[in-house]
Amino acid sequence: MSFKQLKALWTMGLALLRKLLILPFVRNPGARPWLVRMRQERLTATPAGAWPRLSTAGRCIGCGLCELAGTPTTSPFAVILAAGRRPEDADLAVAEAHVLMRAAADIARICPARVGVDDIATLILDNARALDTP
Repeated sequence: MSFKQLKALWTMGLALLRKLLILPFVRNPGARPWLVRMRQERLTATPAGAWPRLSTAGRCIGCGLCELAGTPTTSPFAVILAAGRRPEDADLAVAEAHVLMRAAADIARICPARVGVDDIATLILDNARALDTP
């Protein structure tokens, strides 16, 4: 047995011993403090239907053709590339999601990778709604 393996076993053994000695004296607070902290930081779980929607964003090849369906002040390409953003950032992209929804049909006609723009917009809006639920 090597020194690294021995050290790892020693560290795990001490952690187990500490856990067993402290366990009778520490009350488990449950998930409540953790959930309160998540709500304070506006963190949410990824919605159940997010993964199929994100997979269509992953097809983007970065050609930028979707920019033709945008407006001078919006960039569908940037929103599509940021589709994998953390759910708690969805509030930042709600306006962009509505722009994507309006441009989805036009983008679908010109996108060579068949990126599901409406799925991406729906994902952003679902994430934003999840932030607002108590």
